[in-house]
Amino acid sequence: MILSTSGSNAGIGFAIPIDAVREKSDVIIDKDRLTISSSMKRRPSRGWLGIEIVVDNAVDKVLRQKLQCTIKDSGILVLQVKPDSPAQQAGILGLTFSSGNMGVVDIGDRIIAVAGRTIENRRDLENDLKSRVEGEKLSITLENAQGDRRVVYIMLQRKPL
Repeated sequence: MILSTSGSNAGIGFAIPIDAVREKSDVIIDKDRLTISSSMKRRPSRGWLGIEIVVDNAVDKVLRQKLQCTIKDSGILVLQVKPDSPAQQAGILGLTFSSGNMGVVDIGDRIIAVAGRTIENRRDLENDLKSRVEGEKLSITLENAQGDRRVVYIMLQRKPL
């Protein structure tokens, strides 16, 4: 948005970081799902998988080099799996740190596809999961560090408070 007294494209410019807007709008949508609608029926809450993914491009690049794959390869590396989550119950593995060797990281799983749709980047995964509700069943295609692929079936839960 540009504040201009003349109506031209000259003046004071204002910008809002899109990541902040997206984060706040997601919180508002989640809270709205928990409110009672006018028909007195509760809307289903957004489904929760229970993982954290690698979002830092530099870290992602280093891990992909360890896997000997190019940065353009599809998939999202799983950073951490939350305890008692649908992902943990399905056996999805995140990064682990070897206890005997400081600085040694073992790579867990990479999410390749959700419900048959290829996941190219974190935005693909976030957009797909935004449309999912608790109780929904998904198939998730995973690939481990050795390149072995497997499909797990997960029922999404409500995110714990």
